[in-house]
Amino acid sequence: MKHSTTYTAALATVAFLLLPNCASAQVTAPSFYATGIQVQGEAEGTEFDDWAGVPVAVSDPEDNPGEFEGRPFIDFASLQVANDNEFLYLHMTYHNTSSFNTFIGIDVDTDLATGFDLFQLGLIGSDVGYQNDYPFQQFTGVYNLNVSLTGGPLSNGGALIYTFWDQDGMDKEWAIPLDLGLGFATGDPASTVAFRDDTIDILFYTEEGAGDIHDVVRYTFATAPTLEGDYNGDGTVDAADYTVWRDSLNDIGQDLPADGSGNMVVDQADYIVWRDNYGATAGLSAAAPAPEPASALLVLLIAAGAGAMRGRGAN
Repeated sequence: MKHSTTYTAALATVAFLLLPNCASAQVTAPSFYATGIQVQGEAEGTEFDDWAGVPVAVSDPEDNPGEFEGRPFIDFASLQVANDNEFLYLHMTYHNTSSFNTFIGIDVDTDLATGFDLFQLGLIGSDVGYQNDYPFQQFTGVYNLNVSLTGGPLSNGGALIYTFWDQDGMDKEWAIPLDLGLGFATGDPASTVAFRDDTIDILFYTEEGAGDIHDVVRYTFATAPTLEGDYNGDGTVDAADYTVWRDSLNDIGQDLPADGSGNMVVDQADYIVWRDNYGATAGLSAAAPAPEPASALLVLLIAAGAGAMRGRGAN
């Protein structure tokens, strides 16, 4: 996607219109590590239910009236922000059903001087932009560098989005890949890793009508909370963690993934930690009964491993 100087001039014109009611404040969104947010592929009518419990980062008043050829101008309402180890999740609600052609600016280093000054208002130096789900790199004085980006499930840095990019609706959600790779190295030292800092600034905007933006949202990525029995670190205690325990049974050493008891050996105590926390997810403490392996099999596994340990010790 290529934006000409004419488009950049249009942004400047919108900036002039925005000045009287410009959202100039910055808000700090609560860090929220998500374990259940899914973008696309959910049952009809439940697509945004997984945002329940995620704090609203910013609310914006109804302030972009008017329409063009019967379609109302985009008017932002509220934004929620979360992340896991793979994605930055964004959920925007709108004051009307018009959401097609939403733009997002992301300042990956919270430095106005190193990115594109959207609307020339000194609010954000955007390093990465999204037009709906399509990514493009930005730089000081350059709206679009027209370089190829990498990363994510689409391999081009593109975001997962719902409702889809060419559809209107009162809600839209994004999953922006955290392994996003830039086409032009930036920073000091120079790097093509986009999300190399813990804190970013986010701004949604549109040039429709008189233009609409919200307060700049500063967000610090949340780290996965410690979850006992989560031996593969995916935020859920499930059968996959039992596999990690089984495959490393009787291993000895420090920082073993399945050493839930902390005694530097993977043994039955670590199985009990997994069993007692089965079904728990990060941020939730409720556990469900674990599927018990046959007790005889469990005894054989531990006994066989103990014999191997004695053999290794004798050598």
